[in-house]
Amino acid sequence: MTFPTLLRKELRGFFLSPVAFIVLAMMMLVQGVSFIFALKPLLTAPQSQSLVATQFTSALFWIPLFVLFPLITMRLFSEEQKMGTLEMLLTAPVRLGEVVLAKFFACLIFYLVLWAPSLSHYVLLEWIGGVSNAYPKFSLGGAFTMLVLLGAMNISIGCLASSLTTNQIVAGILTFALIVMLFLLGHLPSGSLGGLTQPVQEFFEYINSDLHMRRFTSGNFDSRPIFFYLSATVVLLVTTTVTLNARRWKS
Repeated sequence: MTFPTLLRKELRGFFLSPVAFIVLAMMMLVQGVSFIFALKPLLTAPQSQSLVATQFTSALFWIPLFVLFPLITMRLFSEEQKMGTLEMLLTAPVRLGEVVLAKFFACLIFYLVLWAPSLSHYVLLEWIGGVSNAYPKFSLGGAFTMLVLLGAMNISIGCLASSLTTNQIVAGILTFALIVMLFLLGHLPSGSLGGLTQPVQEFFEYINSDLHMRRFTSGNFDSRPIFFYLSATVVLLVTTTVTLNARRWKS
């Protein structure tokens, strides 16, 4: 019963914090603006891609996402290390893996709650507009599938970064740098290094989050990116556990 107890503790830490409501307010504003910008062209003429695809592949979607993950993950372990409570947790009779998973899932749940306003926009669009097919349902399903997969991997990156330092700002900057670098690597074949060999180009395409989002929102579901994001999440969480375990043996 240790994991449910730890998870409840972490969730209380998220939802009872003033920072949580600031982040939620910021995300509601950003999602509202990006929804309006995506909807506006459709009011004048038919577009080549759906409303969902337009919203979830724009710069207004990606740039706030890069900032969001450092904000919600930088305090996970760094704050406890700085306050000296991490050593108490590491020496307590709990499994280290459960501690890491509790923080990870609490962060993932909070992250998914942040996207609830975006889902409500589409429900309200059909309700107020009085039409049942205002947007393709498979496209919205693909977008939210990618949101979950991206969230799991990027939160696990934040977990690892936070376990490496006692400074929250350093953890946040490291998380931001890793996420942006991974995103940009996916665009290398179409950039200045376009002379890469075919296997290398295929690898960069394999980690291209923007490409996967475009495919998922167009209804082209592929098991390979699902395997990539889930396996990367597992590897990063295991690495975080190993890092904290090494700290436990030193203390």
